[in-house]
Amino acid sequence: ALHVCDEVNVYGFGADSRGNWHHYWENNRYAGEFRKTGVHDDDFEAHIIDMLAKASKIEVYRGN
Repeated sequence: ALHVCDEVNVYGFGADSRGNWHHYWENNRYAGEFRKTGVHDDDFEAHIIDMLAKASKIEVYRGN
């Protein structure tokens, strides 16, 4: 999307309204089995998302 779009918005990277995280890169009980598969390098992926947001390349909407 970064190569094609003028603006990139990323949704769903944050806690739900009760403060629970449901993302595979989070190390908690809500991460589920997906985190254990090794499909993604979760720490690296979270780092890249943060870097892109800090560089104003993407806008991250983390939830409530």
